[in-house]
Amino acid sequence: MNNNNNNKKVLHFNNKQRYPNYKDFEFQGIDKVKKIDDQKGVADSLREHLEREYNLAILLTEMEMYKTRTSRMNTPIQRYFNSTPFRNAFAKFICYAYMVNIPYTISQLSTEMNADRKTISQTVKECEAEGWLTVERSSSTTTFMGNEKLYESCADYLKYIKSFSKNTTGRCFQALRNFEVLMSGDISHANHKET
Repeated sequence: MNNNNNNKKVLHFNNKQRYPNYKDFEFQGIDKVKKIDDQKGVADSLREHLEREYNLAILLTEMEMYKTRTSRMNTPIQRYFNSTPFRNAFAKFICYAYMVNIPYTISQLSTEMNADRKTISQTVKECEAEGWLTVERSSSTTTFMGNEKLYESCADYLKYIKSFSKNTTGRCFQALRNFEVLMSGDISHANHKET
């Protein structure tokens, strides 16, 4: 017998094998738990089950986001911002800045993204040339943020992400939260839904 196999933790699923496709994701509530680990007890076994479901949902969401990012190449803005992980993250930072109306400086975004100033400056120049940024320059600094054109493209992407995450991570999070509230004894908030 191979000793290496004895050290591996195998996650047993309660029913059919899970495939990495959010459309096939089927939340397994605590009513689907078929066996309680006697050493852990009921509460810990149920919590472990719900946490595993939530972790699966998070992974599937991340996988779907990756697939979406690599397949959405229909427009120049999609092709640019989906071409590299850095550019994709840059779009999110500057879209956020636009939404809260607080522009970044080169130094601030360089620190936030853990990227060098030269890369940020070059990306700002490229995006400004395409009309995806609002840039203001003074003698001492340059500030920038996304604009309406970028926001519309991001909003389309976020709408797509929201459409599947509410049935994966959303349901799993709510089930886990309700369970934890119930186990804490504060059942007055068990049905409260987060927005």
